Amino acid sequence: MKKKVVYIIGQLSVGGSEKYILNLVTHLDKTQFTSHVICLSEFLELQPNLESIGCKVHILKKFKYLNKIRSIFALIAILKKLQPDIVETIGWASYYSIIACSLAKIDNIIVTSRDIPNWKKWHHLLADKILLKKAKVAIFNSNQVRKHTWINLGLPIDRTVVIYSALDISEFEKSQNKGVSEPIPKINVQKANSPVLCIVANLTPIKSIDTVIKAHSLLVKNHPKAQLLIIGQGTMKPQLNDLVVKLNIANNVQFLGRRNDVPAILKNVDVAVLSSISEGASNSILEYMAASLPIVATNVGGTPELITHNKTGLLVPSKSPQELYKAITELLENEQLMIKLGQQAREKVEEKFSMGKMINDTKQIYLSLE
Repeated sequence: MKKKVVYIIGQLSVGGSEKYILNLVTHLDKTQFTSHVICLSEFLELQPNLESIGCKVHILKKFKYLNKIRSIFALIAILKKLQPDIVETIGWASYYSIIACSLAKIDNIIVTSRDIPNWKKWHHLLADKILLKKAKVAIFNSNQVRKHTWINLGLPIDRTVVIYSALDISEFEKSQNKGVSEPIPKINVQKANSPVLCIVANLTPIKSIDTVIKAHSLLVKNHPKAQLLIIGQGTMKPQLNDLVVKLNIANNVQFLGRRNDVPAILKNVDVAVLSSISEGASNSILEYMAASLPIVATNVGGTPELITHNKTGLLVPSKSPQELYKAITELLENEQLMIKLGQQAREKVEEKFSMGKMINDTKQIYLSLE
């Protein structure tokens, strides 16, 4: 008999947690599992993607008054109707989900954490310590995330597992000739003799994209036509745009917004960067690795589990434009190092971060729950 799995998430915008759910729903054996998604907000960019593969998306009504309490009872009503065998809840949605599952008498609760949430205060941590005890299993996408969001609370490690993120690496094959869906100004005429850098990240404070922009302003002094492609959307866009103008590099920075053709864009890139001040296991880094790109990333969170310094990329301190610039320059001045790091990054993603491994590891957890 098929197991019914319900995923509960705060939003369905384009991010790491949301892509994780989409990958599970897409690739899990549909002869063994049926999937439903409950979204606790009206950010629903991935809803069409999920429904196109037969996954029903349930949207929790937003209440004006007594919002949190009414939301929990609305969630209980949906869960009682669905009667899931397993509920997997991700991120801040866990606060609602665990309470609702307990009241709906659902025992098989899986809690998934995919980042290190710096926003949590003492009362969040107290709630975590109480609520997370009800989880049958906790899944983390890196050992660092497990440490910061579980072990540091004194919770038992024997109910945890690390399952690294994954992606469909076939999309990043060099042999793929699929072009970009929209032209990228300045790239075609400048790629031959000027470096192209890229960062794929939401434009939020935690990604510290201002650090990349400042590092790029240093690079432009020696490479006047160097380009920085910023792929993503977010609340920091106006401030970042102002910084670009202030540094007088408006002709060297392109805000491309959210794109559906990242693998094709990465074929135009020389060096990929990530400047976060906190990370779990970044999907962007996995995409860079799959594209065989040399990578410079900040040495935070779970990133060192993906990138081994001087082997699959270069690691630098966070919030340091100078160190980021120095590492980028080191790569650009050593083509053999760029090739070596890119090749070894690709080999690592093939070995350790394949979609098949992530799906199989997750399936074994689901099947183990009675």
